Amino acid sequence: MGTGLSRLEVARQHGMVMEMAPNIGIEDGIHAARMLFPRVWIDETRCERGIECLTHYRRDYNAKLGQFKPTPVHDWASHAADAYRYLAVSQAKQQQAQRAPIKYPRLSIVLACACSSTLRNCAGSWPSLPSVSRHSRRRYTPKTRLREGPC
Repeated sequence: MGTGLSRLEVARQHGMVMEMAPNIGIEDGIHAARMLFPRVWIDETRCERGIECLTHYRRDYNAKLGQFKPTPVHDWASHAADAYRYLAVSQAKQQQAQRAPIKYPRLSIVLACACSSTLRNCAGSWPSLPSVSRHSRRRYTPKTRLREGPC
């Protein structure tokens, strides 16, 4: 049936929301699938065939060269394993999109004595935090940093 529409367009006409998985290499996709395993739970009874496919997904060994071939074997297990790989790649893409840069609030650092004198109004030198003076110590908070100092 040649409708002239792509699969994506037909799916959208039927109300399905689809997004293209990023086209990264097979090696990177396999790595993404391995990284996803610790975070997924698979029902052993309902997904028995899928688990079997993931178990049998493999590469052939080239005895002449003494190494594995660069691409996995394309057999009955590869389709389900590829589907899991695409899931992992899409999940990784979604996680990266959710990692927005952290917007830290602007912090003002105020140096003050316990007697509420600011640095400009305080006479004398300011010791470092570990030193002890006649003023009581105040806890450091992210918005203000209070130091002890002579008044």
